[in-house]
Amino acid sequence: LWAIATAVVIPLTIYRQAYSFSVGYGFSVMAMGLCMFQVFGGGPLPMAAIFYGLRLGTFLMVRNITIKEKAEANKSRDKLPRLKRIPFATNISLFYAFLVTPILYALRSAKNN
Repeated sequence: LWAIATAVVIPLTIYRQAYSFSVGYGFSVMAMGLCMFQVFGGGPLPMAAIFYGLRLGTFLMVRNITIKEKAEANKSRDKLPRLKRIPFATNISLFYAFLVTPILYALRSAKNN
């Protein structure tokens, strides 16, 4: 899960540092849900993660694009150079993977029973 979240969060964090906390969270949850859907098949838990992540990430991205004050605030938060954002993004991704881990364990236990 950490690798999946990292693959989503790093490009967004390199673009805008503030996206690691908003758009990155939503789309990384969606990506982890998609991977769990592929591995464990359908079911309400992976579908809920996919829907939640897609809804949240899309809302936050549209909000950041359409509201100029938000875009300017996010731009002003870009303090670190782009390459120094990568370790920051990997740590945030680990946190997001831990947030989705209960879904993974529920799916694994249901598959074993």
